Amino acid sequence: MRSRQRQHLFIASLIMLSSLAPSLPAQAYDGLDLYDCVISDQDRFNSKGVRLTSVRNILAQDRANYHKFNRRDTLDSADQTFLTPGQRQLWQSARVDIDPALRAKILNGGAVAITVYVFSRDWIEVREGLIPPGVS
Repeated sequence: MRSRQRQHLFIASLIMLSSLAPSLPAQAYDGLDLYDCVISDQDRFNSKGVRLTSVRNILAQDRANYHKFNRRDTLDSADQTFLTPGQRQLWQSARVDIDPALRAKILNGGAVAITVYVFSRDWIEVREGLIPPGVS
């Protein structure tokens, strides 16, 4: 009889857990903005065709290409922070945290998928790869 009670308790536990799973919250991001983009060769040159040599300028050009010139890479997504030239100046004044290896990839060419986390007007973080599933 005890094994049957344990079996019922185990089944009841599984049912309860499975009913809770869909309602588990996604990982929340509490910053100002979050977006994916691909840094490609078109982002490494300004609108006059001059090669950009800083990551800050390349990331600002990516957003200019997205918002102003409609030159978007396939995986580029929208943001609400860098809509205007004035707003893109934030790339020059904010602290930008980026791994040195990722910095080198962005500067040296080839397509690089990144996620940009705008935590505040003073702090931006750039990570390699796209937004992890469940982060919103």
